[in-house]
Amino acid sequence: MTRTGSRLLVAVAVAVATWALAATPAGADPAVPTDFRSRVLRVEPALPDGVELRVVGGDAFLELEVAAGHTVLVPDYASGEGTEDRPYLRFEADGTVSRNERSAAAAANEDRYGSGASPGTTGAEPRWEVVSRDGSYVWHDHRIHWMLPRTPTAVDARGRVDLGGPSGTWAVDLTVDGEPTTVRGELLLLASPDPLPWFALVAGLAGAVVAGAVVAERAGRRTPHRAVGALLGAAGVAATVAGWAQWRAIPPGAGGDPLTALVPAVASVAAAVAVVAGTARVRLVALALAVAGLGGWAVLRREVLLRAVLPTTLPFGLDRAATAVALGIALAGAIVVVWRPPVDRRPVAR
Repeated sequence: MTRTGSRLLVAVAVAVATWALAATPAGADPAVPTDFRSRVLRVEPALPDGVELRVVGGDAFLELEVAAGHTVLVPDYASGEGTEDRPYLRFEADGTVSRNERSAAAAANEDRYGSGASPGTTGAEPRWEVVSRDGSYVWHDHRIHWMLPRTPTAVDARGRVDLGGPSGTWAVDLTVDGEPTTVRGELLLLASPDPLPWFALVAGLAGAVVAGAVVAERAGRRTPHRAVGALLGAAGVAATVAGWAQWRAIPPGAGGDPLTALVPAVASVAAAVAVVAGTARVRLVALALAVAGLGGWAVLRREVLLRAVLPTTLPFGLDRAATAVALGIALAGAIVVVWRPPVDRRPVAR
């Protein structure tokens, strides 16, 4: 294949992989890297054993788990006189969770900034839709996060954002086993991490791999495509671990997607094929797929290098390192493949 053909192959593969990842379906306001962290401070009165509420996705979602035998009612957003007692969610003793489709929250919670908000139907009978049968449900809640695209300025020395409650706290009311309960928490704006070390790692890895290929060429050896494939495979394994940790950290309904682990895993397999391939054409296609999968995955995860709170079960530093390594190795692989695509050795005529 000509160099122009290899450039086109790599470009198309990267574009397709990036499009496929970006087009995967996600829940409303999916859990993404952010500089905000919302957390529960206290619950009055305390929740009984078997009832747990937590914030997931940094500041995006509330997750409520209700064991069998308990009931919980989550009221709708107050949107006018007489709407305070309108129900939004109902957790029943047998584990059934239902959502009132006529509530204001059912529409407003589909978007981070409430663009789908509607006043609901005051006084109308609820129209219940079963959304879970295991006593657990995750929903976006506008009371626990900042509702404007611009960064808030009303913060204290600790970074607490003023959400209108006492000392800037937020509050969510529940009815647990028939008893009124108030959950109070805070929203913190955290300092973003310095991205320069991570971008330096990207540039350093890419530069080292490309330099190694150039040295091999000038020494009269073949371009080290197998070595590049091995590096892509190792980076793909690290990326698969990071993608798995991200997927497992996001509860169902909060935008988690198994493709975050599947795509780099496929890239690792393609890289392994490139290492063992017997023909140049197969090696080229395999390298292009590995570069596309790993590079597309890393490009779409670039925000992890820029934000303080990440949706992952890994230490944040490890998640950022896996992303930077994947981006650097994928960049180097693309440069090497475009610069010197694999070619079969032709027999020397006698």
